This record gives sequence, C-alpha cells and structure tokens, in this order.
Amino acid sequence: MKYSQDFKNFLKDVISILKDNIRDLKEKRMFADDNEKDYIAARLFSYHEIISSIKSQLSEYNISEEEIGLNEIDDVLGAK
Repeated sequence: MKYSQDFKNFLKDVISILKDNIRDLKEKRMFADDNEKDYIAARLFSYHEIISSIKSQLSEYNISEEEIGLNEIDDVLGAK
C-alpha cells in the first residue's frame, strides 16, 4: 500500500513535535527536584514506548524512518 505525501508529512510533523517535547523534558530535568525528576523520567519512558511502537509498525506500511524524520530519534532519546 502506498501512502500519500500528506500522510507522511503529518507523521513527520508529529515526530518533530515528539522530538521537541523530549528535548524540553530533558532540559527541565536538569533543574527539577527529586519528585519532579521521577515524573519527567516516567514521561520520557512513555515517549520511548510510543517511538518504539511507531518504529515497529513502519515496515508493515513500507515507510522508512528517514521519510518521517524518525531516523534521528535515538539521538534525541539518548538511546544510542
């Protein structure tokens, strides 16, 4: 199945928003108290789970990580 460029652009925008949110949380973590750090860690874990789910479905839909800007997400997450 071939997906329209509009759909890929939508995914690319969503991935960009996720990256920005992750970067923002990592920055906030540097100045957070212990309770807030736990909350931020849980949110970052949730983002990691969301990204993993998206990645696992890409091959099913013949969409590459590069097409939607997901190829750089591991650097943002700090997973590599």
